[in-house]
Amino acid sequence: MLRWAFALATWLPDTASTLRVAAHMQDRLSLGADDALMRARKHAAMFRVCRLLPHLYASMPDDAVQQIVARYQFDIRGAQSGSAPSCGELVAFMHTWDYWYGVMALMIRAGRARAGCVVRLQRDANDLAVAQRMERAGFSLIFVDGNSHSALRQVVRTLRGGGIVFLFSDFYPHSDRAISVHWFGQCGRLPSGLIDIAALANVPVSIAETHIDDVYREWIQLTPAFSDVPQPSQLAMQQLATMFEQRIRTSPEQWRCWEHFETYFYRPASQIQREVVRLMRKRSEERA
Repeated sequence: MLRWAFALATWLPDTASTLRVAAHMQDRLSLGADDALMRARKHAAMFRVCRLLPHLYASMPDDAVQQIVARYQFDIRGAQSGSAPSCGELVAFMHTWDYWYGVMALMIRAGRARAGCVVRLQRDANDLAVAQRMERAGFSLIFVDGNSHSALRQVVRTLRGGGIVFLFSDFYPHSDRAISVHWFGQCGRLPSGLIDIAALANVPVSIAETHIDDVYREWIQLTPAFSDVPQPSQLAMQQLATMFEQRIRTSPEQWRCWEHFETYFYRPASQIQREVVRLMRKRSEERA
């Protein structure tokens, strides 16, 4: 099925988004123009296929979901997910391939005995269907809208109770709560929520990604990032950013965030305003 879906999606004409992704890949990954365009076309095909899949979540019977996630091959490198945990675990899930099915596969692997939740920083059109599916699997979907203290309390409570929390941390930041990192050759920004939560709950952090190989086998790779959050938080976030970038460079066409890539390097107006105020105060002090 996937083979035919990709073949059909690949035949569709290039869009402005595809050409923009190709330009980003050529610039950031030092690819040739032809190679970048080929990978951008694969990225567009994957995006088209993955957009169709979440619509099936709510209506699909549980045994059908079990059959789909059973196709995943697991590459778990020392992470504790799926075993009896000594404490909670925070998983930084990347936006690669069909990440929602990857989350479901890890949930089923962990089992109903291990409570957990998935944290989203913004709402998506397919999130209602996904939330219904997760509730049937014993997990909950939490949205962090702005400064949501109740959501934070629920996440920390889940972690301290030995649960597992999935948080998408490679998404472009939507607020001032971001940390500057060296990202694809220049200074960029990533959301700091995962580091804040890990330090608050004192839990280990792992990175998870899904990908599809050349023979259409679907994989989940789970790798420990750190058992104790390094200090300062800038160091921890840079470590995560480096691991994210390494995985993206391995299979760039499978990362779903290329369309918004330039957003990782924007500075919000409020941050610029604070810097202007700080410089004005500094000059006033120097003149005094």
